[in-house]
Amino acid sequence: FAVGLIQNKYKPGDKILTLMSSGAESIVACLAAAKTGVVLVAPTSADQISDLLPLVKPRGILVDPTFDGTDVIGLSNKLLPEAALSEGGLPLASLKYPYLRNAIHTGSERVTGFDRYRTILVYGPSPSPLPKVTKALSANLPVIVQVIDG
Repeated sequence: FAVGLIQNKYKPGDKILTLMSSGAESIVACLAAAKTGVVLVAPTSADQISDLLPLVKPRGILVDPTFDGTDVIGLSNKLLPEAALSEGGLPLASLKYPYLRNAIHTGSERVTGFDRYRTILVYGPSPSPLPKVTKALSANLPVIVQVIDG
C-alpha cells in the first residue's frame, strides 16, 4: 500500500481521512502511513466527515463500506457528488473540495468514483521508491490523528 500511495503522488504530510473498522486493511494503512509520511486522520464516527473535510483538507479518503454501521459510500457520494461522475483510478475533480484527489474503499465490489483498496496495493515494483521517501521523513511527522467528539 505504501508504494501504491507513492505511485498515486502522495507525499509526506499529505492527509487521508480514514473511516475504517479495525482489521487487516487498517493495519496495512497505518504501516504504509508510517513508511511514507502520510498522515491518517481517523474520526470516531461517520457523522464527522462533513465537518472534517474542510478542516483537515485531506488528499484522499479511505473508507470501509461497513464502518460504524453507516452507508459510508452513500454518505461520501452525497458529500462528493463528483465521485459518482468520476472514473475509478482517475483523480477526483471537486469544486467544493479541490484538495481531495482520491476516494478509496475496502469493499470487493466496484463503486463508481472509488478505487478499490486492493488496486492500490502494489507488490514490489523494481526499484522500490520507498528508500528515497523514508530518508526524507521527519521524526516529528504524525502518523495517525484520532478525532474525537468534545
